[in-house]
Amino acid sequence: MQNLDPQIPLTLNIARSHQVAGDLKTAIASYEKVLKQLPRDANVLQLTGTAYLQAGDFSKAEQLLEKSLRFNPGGADAWCNLGLVYTQLKKRRKALRAFSEAIRIAPNMADAYYNKARLLFDDKQYEAAIGLYEQAIKLNPGDPQALVNLGNCYHYIGGLEEKRWRPAIEAFERAIRHAPNTAEAFANIGSIFLDREWFYASAAMYSKALKIAPNLGNYRFKRSLAYLRLGLLAEGWENYEYRAVAEKESIHRRAVPPPYWDGEDLQGKSVLVWPEQGLGDQILMASMIPDLVARAGKVYFESGLRNLTVFARSFPEAVVFDQGRDGTTVRAKEKCDYQVALGGLGRFFRRDMASFPRSHGFLKADPDKVEKRRAKYRAMAGDRKLVGISWRSKNESIGAAKSSDLASWAPILKASGAWFVNLQYGDVQDDLAAAKAQLGVDVYNDPDVDSSGDLDDFFAQVAALDLVISTSNTTVHTAGSLNVPCWLLLPKGGGALWYWFLRRTDSPWYPSLYIYRQTEERIDGVGWWHGAVTRAGADLAAWIESGEPLSSFRARLTHG
Repeated sequence: MQNLDPQIPLTLNIARSHQVAGDLKTAIASYEKVLKQLPRDANVLQLTGTAYLQAGDFSKAEQLLEKSLRFNPGGADAWCNLGLVYTQLKKRRKALRAFSEAIRIAPNMADAYYNKARLLFDDKQYEAAIGLYEQAIKLNPGDPQALVNLGNCYHYIGGLEEKRWRPAIEAFERAIRHAPNTAEAFANIGSIFLDREWFYASAAMYSKALKIAPNLGNYRFKRSLAYLRLGLLAEGWENYEYRAVAEKESIHRRAVPPPYWDGEDLQGKSVLVWPEQGLGDQILMASMIPDLVARAGKVYFESGLRNLTVFARSFPEAVVFDQGRDGTTVRAKEKCDYQVALGGLGRFFRRDMASFPRSHGFLKADPDKVEKRRAKYRAMAGDRKLVGISWRSKNESIGAAKSSDLASWAPILKASGAWFVNLQYGDVQDDLAAAKAQLGVDVYNDPDVDSSGDLDDFFAQVAALDLVISTSNTTVHTAGSLNVPCWLLLPKGGGALWYWFLRRTDSPWYPSLYIYRQTEERIDGVGWWHGAVTRAGADLAAWIESGEPLSSFRARLTHG
């Protein structure tokens, strides 16, 4: 810098001071002054590009950092920062290469390992991310976020396996030792405890996280799930309203007016109820519509199109309509005194277990369709029991955790005296072919029922059966709402949704339901459903052999 203007070093120092203080606009202006005089200086280009990165101008940052590296390909800081820019611009392959170059040039650069690990974590390459996070932590042992992220890798890759969740907890605890106010670490321990079904401990961890970060609605929602699983309904519903924060993709709060109903007297008042969450949850929550009808002057129930026919038939005292394709929702909002989400009814109508009615089915199938469907099946099955089966969930977040492999259902499908009907939605031809090839069992797939559209025919199909056996999905809610006997195969952990509660073999939501829970620890190569399927298969064979009505045989069912 021998021939430089004497003011340039001072200007650079001023720029760095402003950058550290967060005054990026002033810092960038100072860097640009120097850059006009030193347009080929790799260090100045790198510093200016980094300031633009921090300011959120990623295109300008990309231009300057790439130029810096043309003049100095060995600039580790420039490579690392360029990787961050590429990450923001969704150029993931380039970002991985940039971080790799930074690591090659400067093997002790903790930030490069950390940022590359974050990319791999986002791509669900957890095993690869673990090694990089561990290297970052080795270089910077006190980085709480790296420790939290390492714990998340172990958690997400391992599920219920102790060899994974225990290292996850250890990583979170190390983060807390280095930074006691790391709310995310407490919350993530709470999440593992939630999956392990240690619900009191889970609630305690979320409470600790909330003391540090009281405004994080996601933690309040997760704590509510722990209370609800325990059957502590009043405590659980209190923060269940925060689900709109935690489940952004499927749940939202609508604009006011009308105001949200908060328990006010509804005599002579009208209220609009709108749906949320998946089809199964909508069916379950719809069990509280009769409670609301009994309290309100008028109930307007906005339904999804697939449930519309069934809901309209089942709730004649409410005004049931499609979700606003013709502007009906807007008109209903204009005339109603209050509005409430369907999932928000629990805190008013299901405060404890005593508040659940012993319902004999709150939804109604078309009786003519039921009669025709049953006659058709009875003609095909002869004296055999009509048993509907479903084995998979399409829930994007936890569907895999509660789905099973039909070809592993041998104890059920080989029960003599049963005639099986497919209730699984979606394309299942390969599953049915595998069951036929491996077990020699034909499962009837009714071409007259399309469960991808209006569910009216599907409800009639389920109502025509003697028994339904299924994993946790819409089929279970359909059978339960119709009071059709249903045996639910339920896993441990996140695949067991809160409304199945804890250790129960029955369901207060659906009196016709019996639950076969996973009781064994996971074994490599063995599906979670193995024990539940074995017990359900033995019970199915025993019931058919007994000749008893299922209602009286139920007392002898295997402990779920």
